[in-house]
Amino acid sequence: MVTQITCYDGVGCIGGNKILLEADRTSLMLDFGKNFGAEGRFFQEFMQPRTNAGLCDFLALGLLPPLQGIYRKDWELPERSWHHCADNEQLREVHLDGVLLSHAHQDHNGYLSFLNPSIPVLCGLATALLGKAMHRWKGHRFASAERKLRSVPCACAAGRWIIPSPAPGPSGLKREPVG
Repeated sequence: MVTQITCYDGVGCIGGNKILLEADRTSLMLDFGKNFGAEGRFFQEFMQPRTNAGLCDFLALGLLPPLQGIYRKDWELPERSWHHCADNEQLREVHLDGVLLSHAHQDHNGYLSFLNPSIPVLCGLATALLGKAMHRWKGHRFASAERKLRSVPCACAAGRWIIPSPAPGPSGLKREPVG
């Protein structure tokens, strides 16, 4: 079994953890967080991401990894999203089996709302409850744009989180709505 670890962010800085773990035919992302330092270089109080640009600004500025197949389809603009990454040697198609969320801090979960809602998030109960509350009530700067793009619930909606099951099972995990 060959295991590959690719760090897309969070190396040499605080925050923005996005680590892809691949073994055999399984791909898991360890955290999918916001890098406050990198985002602060481009966006500030009066300069925010364009709400009509979908993923484009975040991909073009290197805030999101250039991995096709993991993002929300309603935010991918086929004519614009990926052409900014055409010269990026890390651009590739990935099937993501899940996100292993270490804990509920924005530098570890701040960009979960960009991911395809069908990708499960695996975490402990406390992390699930805190993470869901943070995304629902505080959100992040792009959360308001999410409602403007499409009137859809936050990506951390009920059923998305996977929490430890109190009942014994083969994996000890089950999909369970939180909140």
